Amino acid sequence: YEGEFAEQMGIVSKLQKEGFEVTNMKDFSEWYREKFPDLFLPHVTKTKDLLGENKEVLWYQSVRYRIGYVKKEDSIKIFDLRVYGKGTTDPYLLSPNRENQLYIYIPSVLDEVNDKGKVWNLPVGTEIKLEEKKILLKGKGIKLPRFLKGNPLVEVSKTKEGYEIIPKEAFPFTDFIYRDYSSEAIHFFKQKKAFFYLLTGKGWNYLKKVEYLIPQGELDALSHLGSESRGKVLVVEGECLQCEYHTTLKHPAFSGRKGYVANFSGKPIVYNSIIFQTQDREEAIKEFKRTGAKYLYLVKFESYLEKLPFSPGDFGVEKIFENANAQIWRVKK
Repeated sequence: YEGEFAEQMGIVSKLQKEGFEVTNMKDFSEWYREKFPDLFLPHVTKTKDLLGENKEVLWYQSVRYRIGYVKKEDSIKIFDLRVYGKGTTDPYLLSPNRENQLYIYIPSVLDEVNDKGKVWNLPVGTEIKLEEKKILLKGKGIKLPRFLKGNPLVEVSKTKEGYEIIPKEAFPFTDFIYRDYSSEAIHFFKQKKAFFYLLTGKGWNYLKKVEYLIPQGELDALSHLGSESRGKVLVVEGECLQCEYHTTLKHPAFSGRKGYVANFSGKPIVYNSIIFQTQDREEAIKEFKRTGAKYLYLVKFESYLEKLPFSPGDFGVEKIFENANAQIWRVKK
């Protein structure tokens, strides 16, 4: 986005020289809310294919949700559905962004851009009725995708004519306080004499779990991981005792604690450090295959950034999700 931003700043500068007044988001927000107390009415953008193909694309947006779908002669596909739930927070409000990109991700139910499989294909003739707070699908033979069943962002119910989808008003996730052992406790219990020390009265304080913070955005990522089909999840084994953090509590990954990934996704996890430490590509590929993992889950928290050590093609994986707090990769079929 760097080039686009620079171009926009050039346009703003030109307009300012021509006499237009430049304001900030705070002042604009106050003016807008005073002039339009009802915020904004739902709006629709509909267009024919610019390349001449016989299809129609429609975008609808209200204060509750955004949806995009495409109609062709032989198919209907909903390719985007995002929910504007109350309670979502800016991931960089307390934790500074240490990356070169800005990963602000509006929570999604359907998102073909990031995951080509996250679409809803509907039978030809299905009627899509869009209202400010709900979506109605009417027609025969409508099949509900797996990842829509139990999705925390929407309420889906079967009707006589099809389905009703209601985007939830409140975002279902908040920062979560997670309890686990400290890094000091883990190192203590790895000692051969740990049991002996306990018998002599030393180290009992390490049995008490400490509090960690799992940010809101990561819970959203784990929800996406949980909606995927069965398979083991590979996580990075390691710790970062010197990593900085600006939140009240540090992230569990700093102490090498990743059990929460299994807890929230409902999938078994596999720890591995060799893949992320070796300089030998062939060794990393061999080790990755040995784990039998179907997914790779990478944590991002301020300056702590877990990364794929080699190219996605080396491991045969594709990225299916990324926000400010996590990346999810899936083995290609």
